[in-house]
Amino acid sequence: MKTFSVLLGKELRELLNPQLLLPFVSVMVVFMFIGKAIRSERQRTAGPERVIVIDEDKSAISARMGQRLAEAGLDVAESHGSLDTVLEDARKLNYNWVVLVPSGFGASVAGAEQAKLSVYGIFRGASITQSFKALGISRAIEGLNAELLNARLSLAYPDKDTAFLRRPLERADYVVFKGRVAAGSAEALAQAVMGQTVIIPMVLIMVIIYASQMIAASVGQEKENKTLETLLTTPVSRVSVVAAKMTAAALFALVASGIYMVAFGYYMSSFAGEMDGVGSQLGPAQALGLVMNVKAYLAVGLALFLAVVCALSLAMVLALFADDARGAQVAVTPLMLTLLVPFFLTLFFDFGTASTLIKVILLAIPLSYPFLVPRAMLFGDYWIVLLGYAYMTLFAAGTMYLAARLFASDKLLTTKLLFRRRRRPAE
Repeated sequence: MKTFSVLLGKELRELLNPQLLLPFVSVMVVFMFIGKAIRSERQRTAGPERVIVIDEDKSAISARMGQRLAEAGLDVAESHGSLDTVLEDARKLNYNWVVLVPSGFGASVAGAEQAKLSVYGIFRGASITQSFKALGISRAIEGLNAELLNARLSLAYPDKDTAFLRRPLERADYVVFKGRVAAGSAEALAQAVMGQTVIIPMVLIMVIIYASQMIAASVGQEKENKTLETLLTTPVSRVSVVAAKMTAAALFALVASGIYMVAFGYYMSSFAGEMDGVGSQLGPAQALGLVMNVKAYLAVGLALFLAVVCALSLAMVLALFADDARGAQVAVTPLMLTLLVPFFLTLFFDFGTASTLIKVILLAIPLSYPFLVPRAMLFGDYWIVLLGYAYMTLFAAGTMYLAARLFASDKLLTTKLLFRRRRRPAE
């Protein structure tokens, strides 16, 4: 035990040096900075959208269009210049929209004909935030459409309820889950469930990539600096060497997972409130119990930790066949590719409704379970959670045993020599 503690201390000192911590801290700082920047930008642009209205019709209905834009919370300014002049002024004065109400607009509406108005958006770039800014104009136009339709229906059917005539069918959405019924649409519920689990894949990918590169570089550097040969000639158990390296890297990855979760969660919360209906999406999820709680997050955390251990043990085995640090980092590339398979499969397929082939592939890959556990905890599929824990534990133990056997057989020291002998006849 004392030997293991000494080796573990050595590995932790090597991992917790500024050179290895700098990229890790940099990524966290970037996430925090981007989140802060998004918040600041949202506060800066929190004011109403600025719209210029060119009313060439001068009718009561065209005036109502301007009123509708103001009621939608937009900053409306009127102009009587030509379209080209107004568009140029809008660009210079930071107005994002120009609405042209042409002559004959009111007459077309009064004559029960389809009227047309033109909306010009001043394009200054593409972003998610910019895409939501067009909602105000759309709401105003749809509001006026509904108002004019109600007016027409009232004239044609004075004794009827115009709301009933406008929408003869009223849709009431309910979601059924395990015998429980809640008001809301299945689409909104699906978005709420996915929104709660989107952080997990991102955190897993970043932590595994960083941690596996870290342990691979550690093994490669020791082989490159000839310190591994010295270590293996000492009266120290090879299993202790492997266990110390794995434990140090796993503890480092566990801390990294927690910090990444906090940093990435802060980043994702910067988008809160951007989309309408987010609160209504959580309503049916809460009513049906499809909301992550403390128990679910603890289960996900354990799955994440076990997945990291599996990845690190596999990375160590792959790195043993490299000659130096650069070769060791290249050797763990298959691990990254294996990680992408469950990422994309769980992104596009739901495990509960996927085909048998997709399910088998996901269950066979140990790194899939952190993607599966959040959904399993929400849906009560605890067998997936228990299977994942058992499978990842056995996989990690098996790969660690394989690494220990490679250490014990000294094959990692003779790999380079064997490869050279095989290449000489061909040369």
